[in-house]
Amino acid sequence: MIYINIQQTVFEIIKAYPEYKQVLIEAGFSKLADSGMLNTMGKIMTLEKGMMLRNIAIDDLERVSNTYHFTLFYEKIDKQL
Repeated sequence: MIYINIQQTVFEIIKAYPEYKQVLIEAGFSKLADSGMLNTMGKIMTLEKGMMLRNIAIDDLERVSNTYHFTLFYEKIDKQL
């Protein structure tokens, strides 16, 4: 099982796990099919904020993620220096 922190940016997640991009597209993040969107909005949008923006329930994303052996978790990331 691979663990995905929903507080990371979509770009960071896909950089670490490129295969997760298809999982996100299947779950409703259809705009990620455009690499330009990933390289712009994906760098500032956390997965959690993206779910809220796209109106995707965490249970739905968790279900699709589990099918591909990913599991979601929440861990606050402190970006202060």
